[in-house]
Amino acid sequence: MDAINLFWHIVNFIAPALWLGLVMMIWDLWAKRASRPAPRRRLRGLLLDWGIGIAVLLAGLVITGHDGRMFTYGALALAVSGRRWLAEMLLG
Repeated sequence: MDAINLFWHIVNFIAPALWLGLVMMIWDLWAKRASRPAPRRRLRGLLLDWGIGIAVLLAGLVITGHDGRMFTYGALALAVSGRRWLAEMLLG
């Protein structure tokens, strides 16, 4: 495998985590139209969701031995939404 293929493999591996983080950030903006969070807080949340998502994807790869299992994607959705829920409960 050459460097370009390795690059695209890595990008496609982390893309679901980034996509879910972006969707959750847009959902958060839509849900809190009256009191929009500061851009810095939105970016921090996106990066945190992305990091948690990559960790879940890596854990799913290690546990199942394959990339892209539905179990891993379900765990990804639960982890990111759980982080958002916990932040909302603690920080308000």
